[in-house]
Amino acid sequence: MSESTITRRGTNALAEFVGWCGELPGWQQDALRRIVESCDPTADDISELVALCKNAHGLEVEDAPELRPLKPEDVPKGTATGKAVTLCSIAEPENVNALDQTQELEIDQTSRHTLAADG
Repeated sequence: MSESTITRRGTNALAEFVGWCGELPGWQQDALRRIVESCDPTADDISELVALCKNAHGLEVEDAPELRPLKPEDVPKGTATGKAVTLCSIAEPENVNALDQTQELEIDQTSRHTLAADG
């Protein structure tokens, strides 16, 4: 993992997420803003994102919406800064290589290695 993808102790993960989003194509930044704002994109959101994607790839689209990428002010305020977030396990993975959806991967907290899944 490169240094830019690792959240350093004492930084806000959401602030780093917004910074990372800035490296994505505009339509993807807009999609992430919509997800942060409502968690559940509507059919209109999907249609508008399709139009933005087509527009980004040089396809003509009538009435394409204005691109609104994710900005720091779109992130909910009051999030904890500097608190560690620890991933303990991953359950019910979908479409992840050869993992079965019934598997649960546990992460050893001392070594940070993934333990073999039963299943």
